[in-house]
Amino acid sequence: MPLVRAGNLGGVGGDMRPELDERAQHGTSFAAHSGEGVGEEAGNGAERREDGEGEGGDGVLRVVLVSLEYRAGTFSGNGVYAQSLVRSLMALGHRVMVVSAAPPPCAPAPSGTSPCSSAPIVLRLRHQPSQSDGSAEGRGVEVVHEPSQGEECVAEVPVDAWGRLDWRCCWQQWATRLAGEQGGAQVAARVARFAPQWMLVVDWSAVAAYHAIAGAPVWGGGKGTDGRGSSDGGGASSKCADQQGHEHPVQQPPGRPRMAYLNFRVYSLSQYQAGGQGGGGGASQGGGAGDGGGERQAEKEKGGAEEEEAERERAFYREKESEAVAMADVVTALSTRDARYLASSLGAGRKVGGQPRALLPPLREDIRVLAVGREVATSSWRASRTYVTCCVRLSPEKNAALLPALLRLLAPHLPALGVTPLVCTGTSATRGAFGEAVLAEVVSAAPAAVVVDGFMGAERMAHVYSQTLLNIHPCLYDAYGMTVVEAAAFAAPSIIHVGPGGAVGAAELLLPGEQLALPLDLSAALPVVVEGILALLQDRQYLAQVGVAARRRSLEWSEEASARVLSAILRGGPA
Repeated sequence: MPLVRAGNLGGVGGDMRPELDERAQHGTSFAAHSGEGVGEEAGNGAERREDGEGEGGDGVLRVVLVSLEYRAGTFSGNGVYAQSLVRSLMALGHRVMVVSAAPPPCAPAPSGTSPCSSAPIVLRLRHQPSQSDGSAEGRGVEVVHEPSQGEECVAEVPVDAWGRLDWRCCWQQWATRLAGEQGGAQVAARVARFAPQWMLVVDWSAVAAYHAIAGAPVWGGGKGTDGRGSSDGGGASSKCADQQGHEHPVQQPPGRPRMAYLNFRVYSLSQYQAGGQGGGGGASQGGGAGDGGGERQAEKEKGGAEEEEAERERAFYREKESEAVAMADVVTALSTRDARYLASSLGAGRKVGGQPRALLPPLREDIRVLAVGREVATSSWRASRTYVTCCVRLSPEKNAALLPALLRLLAPHLPALGVTPLVCTGTSATRGAFGEAVLAEVVSAAPAAVVVDGFMGAERMAHVYSQTLLNIHPCLYDAYGMTVVEAAAFAAPSIIHVGPGGAVGAAELLLPGEQLALPLDLSAALPVVVEGILALLQDRQYLAQVGVAARRRSLEWSEEASARVLSAILRGGPA
């Protein structure tokens, strides 16, 4: 098994509906639904283009993004997309501050925890030369002067545990530290001086952190700003830099900002929570022929305990996500399907005007720039591609256990097709026991596979996908599936699940009905799935056609286009 570390990779670089959303099945254009609402308020303010954005425009927004994962220790698509949101909003001239958690400054223990949570909260600001170069603003807060990262203001809260976003993540500790006097009060004061009209809260895991900030005494009892770039009150001011490094005074609003709930994944909807790994049985399906009755009974009892635990987890997510939807002035999701679910199953108490809207994530700009610079011709495509690739986090919610099961049956056929498996595994710190077990089974199933270890940057991602013949996205449910769009940017077509019990949000951009993705029922029996994959691998001409068409579509939906839609959604929020 060739092992390639990402840093050394060569080259340039109500109830869930079981069927796929009908728009993805029948080929409705994605552009009509970016920012669309669900129900009677569909499209309220979401399709207007803005004339007042940018420096000096009347439409400049001031927002605070609250996201557990951001720039420090990025380990998943949440952090990547959060950075994309901030970058694109600032490129339009809007003012943005970020409050995030961060890994502890000292090395974690093997369990993934660390005793370093008492480390100071770090507030990274871009200062004018005449200002302080970084003295502490209060006990527990360290202000760091970093001109090279001056396009944003970020408050980073070190926590003990890192590398996960489920109910066992650090959400409580993050919120507790923000509510505390040692640093937390200073963060709330800094946010208030920034004078945001909106706080953008990413997923349920950021709701408690939002409460800690918005509930601070500094806000008083006012109603907030009008949401359209003006403020009714004076008060203290702050300075924060735009993307060009210019600082601007901002007046403090008389009260709390509005709250927008940005749902990056509906945790209570995730398929892996509702019935094991799925996907043809996965790597752990079945038992040995010699299993005795006692072993089977023990396995049954273990399965019952696991199901009880899964049910508690589902109930937890429903409670947290219902709370977020109910309290938000604006709700967005990564697909129409997820927006519908938030409205129908979790939105009973939502505010008037809080109808969930779909906002498809864009291709991040660094990937788009690399992809635009590469010409792709069908003839050269057919000859140059050698990898059948899978680049998802090795976790249950990504249905990663399906991968080694597929490779075990595919591997004998691949040499004759001139194809090599390539698997991106993430970092050892984020794989956990489940991911390590899946990786071991991948190596056993396909010893010739290329294993890319580590978090891949844009150039290395470009190198992998530019040589990919077929990308396999194993998820039954995925809120979006950005790796599908990233692969498409380099003309690598993707297999996505279309069948009972799931959907992939990226199918609303890369519509299977328009032959922009390759639909396959990944919940079918393994031999059936393998037969479908082999049939595709034998038709390079068709794969090239799908890949080239998918490339065009993926490059159309840019960060700028997405940010304009989000800006319009925020302006169209309730008064």
